Amino acid sequence: MDKDVFTDGRVSDFFNQSFLNLKVNAEKGEGIALAKKFNVGAYPTMIFLNGKGVEKERIVGMATAANLQKAGKKAKGS
Repeated sequence: MDKDVFTDGRVSDFFNQSFLNLKVNAEKGEGIALAKKFNVGAYPTMIFLNGKGVEKERIVGMATAANLQKAGKKAKGS
């Protein structure tokens, strides 16, 4: 996904304008606690949170650029 999805200009523009994005390695350091807190059981997992830390949307597994944008728009409420 790093090569094909996150580098897609439409995806990066939408996510950079709409969200605070954070990539975490859930198998090291503070990522272990975050994975436990958010019940991450498979990788990759993308979790969309609102400003209060409440989960709005989740994608488990690989996603296409279109699927990622669709989930982002749903999480954003648009």
